[in-house]
Amino acid sequence: MVALMDFGFAPQIGRNITYALSGSKHIEREGLHGIPNLEPNYRLLATVIEAAKFIYKRLSILILILMLTFGTYYIDYVTNGFDDVDNSLWIWLLFSLSNYLNIYFIYYRSLLTGSGKIFESSVSIILSKLTYIIICVIFISSGFGLISIVIANMVSPLVLFVYSHFIFFTKEIRKSLPTDIKSEEKKEAISSIWFNAKKLGINQLGTFAILKLNLFLIGLFLPLSVVGSFGILTQVVPALSAVATSLFNSFLPQIASLQVAHNFKEITKKLSITVLIFWMIMIIGGIAIVICLPWIMDVISSNTKLPPTIVTVLYLIVMALEGNHTMFSTVIVTSNKVPFVAAGLVSGFFIGVLTFISLRFTTLGLVGVVLAQGIIQLLYNNWRWPKYVLDEFNIKPIDFIRMGYMGFCKIRKNNLI
Repeated sequence: MVALMDFGFAPQIGRNITYALSGSKHIEREGLHGIPNLEPNYRLLATVIEAAKFIYKRLSILILILMLTFGTYYIDYVTNGFDDVDNSLWIWLLFSLSNYLNIYFIYYRSLLTGSGKIFESSVSIILSKLTYIIICVIFISSGFGLISIVIANMVSPLVLFVYSHFIFFTKEIRKSLPTDIKSEEKKEAISSIWFNAKKLGINQLGTFAILKLNLFLIGLFLPLSVVGSFGILTQVVPALSAVATSLFNSFLPQIASLQVAHNFKEITKKLSITVLIFWMIMIIGGIAIVICLPWIMDVISSNTKLPPTIVTVLYLIVMALEGNHTMFSTVIVTSNKVPFVAAGLVSGFFIGVLTFISLRFTTLGLVGVVLAQGIIQLLYNNWRWPKYVLDEFNIKPIDFIRMGYMGFCKIRKNNLI
């Protein structure tokens, strides 16, 4: 829920970093004007960075206030006055502070991805997660319990910040960035960024309802053990999807630059390859989750198990289709347009309604929860945004698939994967 407070700023800032480094003269509110391949516009780059600092300083403070007020009331309610979990009040307070730090440093990831440093961005995340895991293991094995995770959640973003700052602000960048950015320039940049960021933020509300609202609803109707099993599934499958889209994410800065140059043919080539690889990883990884993960959880004597196989398989299919149309939607956003706001909100609303009806008036349980999301998304979003992009680039689906296969074969021939 806290991630919603970013309200679309992170991707919008990342794209404007790319536009500045591609030579854009100024930030467009919507759409892009093709430009020749110019030298980086360091003044625009510095303006975007200053705007990002301004935005995230205030966002993180707002999030901390909301978590300490409304969030505290919610946690107090679900833990029966902080009695059901040992030290739950202190855990919640530290968790709130850790989220403040996580949100405050988000824009550093935008700096790396927007400047094309995808490998370095991945390294920063890996280092952050490794720090998180190491601290968790040490403190949990020492008997500190749930508070171990909160401490890890506080330290890990600091690791990301230190590494990202060192990588992005090279000697050349520090030398080239002007320091005399006027408040008027910063305000204009924030206004331009906000134009599409607010659309992405509103769309994130729909995305939250699509992907996360069911966790709140099943907690009201199903036993805690079922909530726990579904919670594991909603961690593992999105993690697989993140791996499957890693190549696509690595191409995003290039795609954004190609959008500036209106080189749609090259964008189509990159997109077709990444979509093919996405589906290959999702299928292979999905089979591994269904067959291997239950056995692994038995070996480590996990107290929580995966949901029944039918639920796992259905959820894998739903999330694969979700990831597929999300890639196409992201390509649309790189053109500085956001046409899917209403669709996201309407879909999120009806998924919430259908999930509630399924839990309240049927005995389908988790099957009904997953089907609610899958059915609503199939009705529109799953097919609409891939079609939108293919129509925009004037390519037929069969030619798109063929292009992806040929690109994959070329990559394999050159031993790149």
